[in-house]
Amino acid sequence: EELPSLIPIKGIVPGTLMIGEQLTVADGDESTVDFVREVLFNIEERGLSQQVSEIDFTNLYDVRIRYTKLYQVWLGDRNDVTYKFGMLMKILDTLTSDDVGIINVKNTGAVHFIPQ
Repeated sequence: EELPSLIPIKGIVPGTLMIGEQLTVADGDESTVDFVREVLFNIEERGLSQQVSEIDFTNLYDVRIRYTKLYQVWLGDRNDVTYKFGMLMKILDTLTSDDVGIINVKNTGAVHFIPQ
């Protein structure tokens, strides 16, 4: 049986990786694991997993997601992740295939599209 395509994650040093085991990180920080889990849950729950080509957790205060070849999503920090994904879904509904750029949802007060 083939595994579904997996989303590459940068910036996280995993602990021991075993199929079927819970993710751990090398430094043992459970809050990082919870953050990764919450981001992955929102991607899956909203049907975005086929369009996400990379998640970069290198800076936990400035997480970035590569969404299709058109957009980079600036998610920011671990606060209000589910709300930020809700804002992302709303702006994705307004963009066209001609739009290329950055979707900034870091500030929960507003979402910004920055054309490239």
